Amino acid sequence: MRLAALVLLAASAAVASERVARPDAAADRVQGVDVRMGGIGHTRANAIRRLMTTQPGSELDLPTLQHDLARLRSTGIFYDVAERTVPGPDGKRVELSLKDRWTLLPVIGVRRGGGRTTSRVGLSDHNAFGQLFSVYGEVSSNADIPFVPQKPDDRFGSLVYVRVPRAFGTRITPMVQWSRDFLDFSSFGSAPHLYDRSRREVRVEARYELTDLVSLTSGIAFQRDQYAPSSLSQSPGLLPQSGNTTWLSAGIQLGMVQESLSMSEGTQLDLTLSRAQAGVLGSDSSVSAAAATLRSFTILGAGTDIGGQLTARATTGTSDAFLFRAGGLREIRGFPDSYFQGRQLVNGNVELRRDVLRTGLFVDAIGQAAAFVDFGWVGQRANAVAGIPYTGPVASAGLGLRWIPIPFARAVGRIDVAMGLYPERRFDISLGGQQFF
Repeated sequence: MRLAALVLLAASAAVASERVARPDAAADRVQGVDVRMGGIGHTRANAIRRLMTTQPGSELDLPTLQHDLARLRSTGIFYDVAERTVPGPDGKRVELSLKDRWTLLPVIGVRRGGGRTTSRVGLSDHNAFGQLFSVYGEVSSNADIPFVPQKPDDRFGSLVYVRVPRAFGTRITPMVQWSRDFLDFSSFGSAPHLYDRSRREVRVEARYELTDLVSLTSGIAFQRDQYAPSSLSQSPGLLPQSGNTTWLSAGIQLGMVQESLSMSEGTQLDLTLSRAQAGVLGSDSSVSAAAATLRSFTILGAGTDIGGQLTARATTGTSDAFLFRAGGLREIRGFPDSYFQGRQLVNGNVELRRDVLRTGLFVDAIGQAAAFVDFGWVGQRANAVAGIPYTGPVASAGLGLRWIPIPFARAVGRIDVAMGLYPERRFDISLGGQQFF
């Protein structure tokens, strides 16, 4: 009897404690996610929720919610992102307030000195139909007069890709890209040798988010290269070997960089390993490659930040099809595009940015001044044809101006005045419509 009484008492206590615990558990659950959109107001609320780990019915975890806000800022589309939680009878409601920017923008580029620079026109939209996926398309021209072929090797290229972050509400981000480019590369010097490269490539990639700050990536790329003498060449020379290469790649991404109009904050590390094996999936060569990129930004105060990027790449390949290039706006300012080439290549940038004005003339915009140092190191050239015959350190420095229109995402007008310091003294003024780091 005593045992039965004790069991009954314990059961009653368990029921009572469950009754007390249930309201507490319900109070910590997310009842709903409300979105209050400002700015352009183009983004759909369901697209915002798709990018969030915090979902109705899940436990409310404040660190996870903050990572959700950081993910929204990292798109470069949203600003003034904030949240608050409101208690309710069946849990807590998360209320988001944020502003979006217009993302359907023209793509315009001007050929400047050859290399990877081409004249191009197209359209990009990183928030297509308000659903937060990217669609990009461009047509490029390597002719001296844009899109007016005058020589046999003046050709039209193209680039198309689609990328869907967290497709169908999963943690998977797929990307499909097709490109065709026609570029000429130079050995520079007083009587440079130039060759034309025709490359067709199909690339499929996927990223899976293990956690809010750790992602795994994988991909496959079918690359087809053909080389021919350039009509601009001033001296004879060798040509890289034409061929097909099928790359399989895997990588990991750690951290996240947040964007807020003209400022950036956070740290992100990307590591990628790639391999092509002769005879597998149509590949003619066996080559391995590795790349690591570290980006880090810190806000020093109102309207001031400092940031840096360091990229290191290496390959077992020996011909121009596999070697890495650097120079120009993409990597090291003050030197022509693709001025350096090697099997091992390190390039970095440190830039201090300061907002100096905000204007409402024609469109709300932020004017920004920048001071930068670019640096690098070029390793073995192996069988390189293009680029200067140099291995060793590289350095340049300069000043720049940025014009950032607030209503338009990922748009920036920039002018950089750079001085190449080593291995040669050079001076360069460049214009651009994109921030590469």
